[in-house]
Amino acid sequence: MAKSVKNFFAKHIWLVMLFAGFLFFIPARLSEPSLRKSESKQMIALIPHLDIAGQTRQRFLQKIKLQINPSDVIVLSTNHFGSSEANIVFDSSTWDIKQGNVKGGQHNEFSNLYNSHELVVSDHGIRNVVPDIYNVFPGSGFTSFLIKNSSSEAEVRLLIDNINSFCQIKNRSCLILGSVDMSHYNPSSLAEIHDGFTLNALQHLNIEKLKKAETDSPEVLTILTELAKIQGYSGFDLFERSDTGIVGNNNEMETTSWIIGNFSSTPNEISDSSYLIFAGDIMLDRSVNHIFKDQGFERIFDN
Repeated sequence: MAKSVKNFFAKHIWLVMLFAGFLFFIPARLSEPSLRKSESKQMIALIPHLDIAGQTRQRFLQKIKLQINPSDVIVLSTNHFGSSEANIVFDSSTWDIKQGNVKGGQHNEFSNLYNSHELVVSDHGIRNVVPDIYNVFPGSGFTSFLIKNSSSEAEVRLLIDNINSFCQIKNRSCLILGSVDMSHYNPSSLAEIHDGFTLNALQHLNIEKLKKAETDSPEVLTILTELAKIQGYSGFDLFERSDTGIVGNNNEMETTSWIIGNFSSTPNEISDSSYLIFAGDIMLDRSVNHIFKDQGFERIFDN
């Protein structure tokens, strides 16, 4: 019996070695992608540049610091004044602010973009958030972008790829912030409806919906969401949704609203939404009434 077992192993030793190699190497190979993914994970978040939301913005950044101490902070905002002929303006210079010197980022990935510290400093979309970022992350390198609403899909795609490449470099961790204000010039009730649409799109990483969002930069929201998808995020954690009408306890004034939060690995529940529009002063007792009589009520649904 012992001899037959010995003969079996002698004839089939290659099968034994192959099976042992399978057990040894396969688990390691399967685990490699998840290890790389966790090492390259970046924080991607949304903050407002509106001054009235400054204290909440800083509290949120303090919360983010508990999850990441980034080597680099990247901020993207809309080009409010349409300054420069370039659709995307880039800056990685050192900022000299009251609190200290905000050191610029060190990289070559964005050398293809128009570089102007003067234009970026003059835009409140970046300028308003720099002190808060410095207070919370004083040792991080700082890079910022102004993005026109007229930026082409090709330009946006290239910027996404460049930011992703920059943040994948070994030992580099990035906090990517979109500095975006939401609904403008609407009363709180309407702003809440607009922001509900935007928040739903963020929570489900819906790029097509974000392109239609009532905000000062659908482009920035698109960039953040595309980067979140690359990083494997599947949801959005809301920190605060509010507006100037709520803060001022005035539901009739023109408002600016904001959404603060970050993309996360926890999917949000999918909920169906329905929208109703109520219109007044449509004067059914005038020519509209005659059209109904002559052509039928269904006529209004033809187009």
